[in-house]
Amino acid sequence: MLWINTKAKKLNKKQRFITVAISTISVLALVLALVLIPNQRPTSGASLYAEWTTYNDFNATTPQTQMKLNGSGSPTDNNAGSAQLSTTIDESDETDGALTVDYSTGTTGDYTVSGQTAALNVTRSDVSSTSNIGQADLNVSSTTGFAQDQKVFIIQMLGTGIGNQEEATIQSVGAGTLTMTTNLQNTYTIDGSSKAQVLKINQYTSLTVTNNTALTVDGWDGSTGGILYFKASGIVQVDTGSS
Repeated sequence: MLWINTKAKKLNKKQRFITVAISTISVLALVLALVLIPNQRPTSGASLYAEWTTYNDFNATTPQTQMKLNGSGSPTDNNAGSAQLSTTIDESDETDGALTVDYSTGTTGDYTVSGQTAALNVTRSDVSSTSNIGQADLNVSSTTGFAQDQKVFIIQMLGTGIGNQEEATIQSVGAGTLTMTTNLQNTYTIDGSSKAQVLKINQYTSLTVTNNTALTVDGWDGSTGGILYFKASGIVQVDTGSS
């Protein structure tokens, strides 16, 4: 037989009352949350994503790389549990691969050999008529070799605005016109004493000049030439005896 005094009975009643009160408050809070808080689950097909940006040059003010991780936010979606990684890295870079320039191998599609000199083959054209700042069209004498998404270098060679230059990306190629993705930053003047040209920027993963080879380009002919301009994402190596 268990004996419980009056004081113990009162204490048990008080503890039971506190326990019931806490449980009641918890249930009421849960009900209010379900009723008052809107459903935050994504609807079918909604996407959740994380996004980050990287800078190759810490002095840069614009990002060089942006990446996004996409995934389904709905458990009823067919793509639930899957993810897709995408990037805005410039895919036009390095389109010309790695290049080794060696006069002894003879003329190739990349360069033309004369003696121990190798002239880099460059797609280029003179600007045929004045092309004004603030417009996207560049007027050219030839569009041969130019294509959408190519990066180009434009420069005023002689006359008004001599030395004005910029890089641009081709959006489309028309009859006698290269349309850029952005408006021109300079006016390129063509008259009796003013000349300008545009050339495709060759883009390599690496470039090596070896075996006493002199790397150059075709000379200025009064319309085009005389500009050696390329990019490499990796090493540019000029071996001893080469230039």
